[in-house]
Amino acid sequence: AKAYPYLVIDAHVERVRREGQVRSTAVLWVIGVGADGYREHLGLWLGASESAASWRAVFEDLVKRGLTGVEYVVSDEHAGLVQAVRRFFPAAAHQRCQVHFQRNARDKGSSPALQERVRDGLRDVWAAPTRPEAEARLARLVTTLRGEAPRLADWLEQQAPDTLAVLDLPDREARRRLA
Repeated sequence: AKAYPYLVIDAHVERVRREGQVRSTAVLWVIGVGADGYREHLGLWLGASESAASWRAVFEDLVKRGLTGVEYVVSDEHAGLVQAVRRFFPAAAHQRCQVHFQRNARDKGSSPALQERVRDGLRDVWAAPTRPEAEARLARLVTTLRGEAPRLADWLEQQAPDTLAVLDLPDREARRRLA
């Protein structure tokens, strides 16, 4: 069994013919990243949805196949996925995927100009060299948005810290590759 300190996890929905009908089906996938930075596809699984039960089956399979050493997991915030990650890898840090988060933030912006400011602000936060600096940049972004978009500012204040776990990784190259 090989240790994978880092996992990158996601899913997408495909239309798949099953039981004589074309149905929406979740395609769940996991990439393991070794300590050497080498990425390896650990598998693809089909599930009815991105439920906790579907992800539990994925992680049970991976653990049975010898997956060990998971220290850090990056994924979107899907509730079933996060619940299963916490159950199977309780000691691992969870990083909310910055790409998914940025899309969610953009969708909350009421105008293209606001969406652009949020995008640029988040990029600045994530470019910080340390977590305390990122937190300070995030606080400034929230303050600048509070007057114009208070609900967006509140959402960023509550949710964006979940995107900063990558700054706790000691390896700068790993930080760059795993955000």
